[in-house]
Amino acid sequence: MSAQRIERLDREGGGPGPPPAPPAEGAPASDPTGNEPEPEVDQRVHQATAPPPIDPGALRRLGGIEVRAAVELGTAELLLRELAALGPGSVVRLDRTVGEPAELTVNGRLFARGELVVVGDQLALRITQLIDTGEGPGERT
Repeated sequence: MSAQRIERLDREGGGPGPPPAPPAEGAPASDPTGNEPEPEVDQRVHQATAPPPIDPGALRRLGGIEVRAAVELGTAELLLRELAALGPGSVVRLDRTVGEPAELTVNGRLFARGELVVVGDQLALRITQLIDTGEGPGERT
C-alpha cells in the first residue's frame, strides 16, 4: 500500500486493517459523525406497578394464623453481683414508666408504636401509630 493511500485512508477515517463489521441484524447503525447511537431501553422494565388489591377473603382465611407479638417494656443495667443476688420476690427497676412510648414487633418486625398503659392489674400498649412497611402482600425486604 502506498504512503499516499495510507494518508488518504487516515483522513477519511479508514486505515489499514480489516473494514469494520456491519451492525448486527436489528441493531441501530452508527451515526455518520462516528458517534455510537444511544442504546434503546425497554421502558416497560422501568414502569412501577401498584400491588394488586388485597382480597378480603384471603385476609379472613389468614386470620387464624398465630404470630409472635412483643413489646419491650424497658431495660435495666445491672452489675453481675446484682444479677447474682436476684431471686424470687426481687424487683428490677426498668428505665420506662407508664405512658412512655414503646414499640410493638410482630415476628421480629416493627409493626406499631404506642404508649404503655395499665388495664386492671396488667400492662398493655395503647397503639398510637401503625407502621407502613411499604410492602405489598407477599413481599419481603
